[in-house]
Amino acid sequence: MNSGYSVHGTCQIRCENDIIKIDAKGPWNIEYFDYLHAELIKYSSQVNLNNYCVLINLSGEAITVDGAIDKHIAFVQKSTVKAIAINLSSCTTINITEKLFHKGYNKARIKHEFFMTEKEATNWLIRELSPLN
Repeated sequence: MNSGYSVHGTCQIRCENDIIKIDAKGPWNIEYFDYLHAELIKYSSQVNLNNYCVLINLSGEAITVDGAIDKHIAFVQKSTVKAIAINLSSCTTINITEKLFHKGYNKARIKHEFFMTEKEATNWLIRELSPLN
């Protein structure tokens, strides 16, 4: 869907050991989430879709326009992601961002946690990927 608006927000994606790592800077509009979801579909071939997690490193104002988070949650609900770790260390809107993502991921019934370092977030995801979980 092309609304004619440009993408607001940026992201870089990489995959390491069945963890999709997203470096995302907000604020975001709906077009950003269209772009993000298309990119995630491209990168999904680099992970085991039966056992993968996502790490989101947020920076800047990690907030969205109305309706954008709902679009993201609908996308996530269709995935097979095992857990999502959210690193808030570079986020300037921690309280509102945590509430926004917590509400959305709870609605989607996605296991998630918030962290203040990428290392702690990655370690938690490695444990979540373990065959014992």
